[in-house]
Amino acid sequence: MASGKLLAVCGALPERLQYRFGRPGAVELAHPAAADEGPKTLLIARYHRYRTDRLALRFEREGVSYSVFDDQEDGRRRGGVEVKTADARVHELVCTGQVASRLSELVGVVACDRDSALAGGRCP
Repeated sequence: MASGKLLAVCGALPERLQYRFGRPGAVELAHPAAADEGPKTLLIARYHRYRTDRLALRFEREGVSYSVFDDQEDGRRRGGVEVKTADARVHELVCTGQVASRLSELVGVVACDRDSALAGGRCP
């Protein structure tokens, strides 16, 4: 992130998965607290068509919705997290530099997010 903070979704699939955000050595937010709960509490959605692939991994915590995104279109890639507060304000934190993402590996491991616009209400 431009702020120097890091965003990571890490774990040992399929048993452990956790979202982490903060500075190196100083995690500000880890969800879920126990990584073995991750596959049960995180949701994923995907939209794919020719030259376009969009993924979003979502969770809610204390009335705030977090959606980690990895968007690829026409050879361009963008990643980050969208944070929607309880009062419907939306903040987007975009990754700077090279985006290293393997969110696609979570499709079929975590539950499909039917509520995501990416899924269009359909899940495989």
